[in-house]
Amino acid sequence: MERQKALFADLALLLVAKIWGSGFIVNKNTLDYLSPIYIIILRFSLASFLLGLIFYKRLITITGADLKAGVIIGILLFCAFLFQTIGLQYTTVSKSAFITASNVVMVPFIR
Repeated sequence: MERQKALFADLALLLVAKIWGSGFIVNKNTLDYLSPIYIIILRFSLASFLLGLIFYKRLITITGADLKAGVIIGILLFCAFLFQTIGLQYTTVSKSAFITASNVVMVPFIR
């Protein structure tokens, strides 16, 4: 049973890595047709709409402080994705993914 759980966990991690890495390829290919700002606006708009549908009951009870914090975090996240997408125009998919993934290792040392 433990072996099955470990195999399932490994396959789940592989699937997540494949989906995450595929996002860079899709973004790079999309840059041939759309500008970085337009791509990010579309991604954030779609995500906001879908999450709004899923969590609509919680949106009703949102406080002003929650909204303010969400806007600040959203703006920072938007800028991070925008800079990453702009950078993707000028480098390869693998370099962009490597730089992004290296943040996972660097953040604990910064803190």
